[in-house]
Amino acid sequence: MKYLDYLFWYYYTYFTRREKRHPKLFFGDHVFEAIGIIVASILMPLFNLYALLDVGGILDLPDMPEKRTERMLVALAVWWPLYWFLDNRYYKNKKITKNKYQLFRDRWGENPQHNKKRRIAVVLFTVSTQVLSLVVCITILYFINKG
Repeated sequence: MKYLDYLFWYYYTYFTRREKRHPKLFFGDHVFEAIGIIVASILMPLFNLYALLDVGGILDLPDMPEKRTERMLVALAVWWPLYWFLDNRYYKNKKITKNKYQLFRDRWGENPQHNKKRRIAVVLFTVSTQVLSLVVCITILYFINKG
């Protein structure tokens, strides 16, 4: 949980600082933006893995439904539990939200950019989950089809 909290805090403070410079680029709800990044960075490799297993013929997975509404329901069933957990933790948990995340402020400070190792770890986590998972899946698919 400590790592998930740090990811949230890092993204939250990033969006807070960036909104001051570029107010029209952000929604204004930094908690939602931070949760969105975390959800995307966790679910993107899972979707890439599903595509690899399905397209590569490794497993015979059920096809996605034809109708758009049914596809949306499948996506919602995958996305909602993770979002609900993070929403309850960072919006409704009084221990965390007390005094605008004072618990995180005490633990990591207002600006987590000062700790270079942690900043590099967060950037690497985000980039690797978004880009490298796709590259690895495409590479594996290439070697499956070649062989």
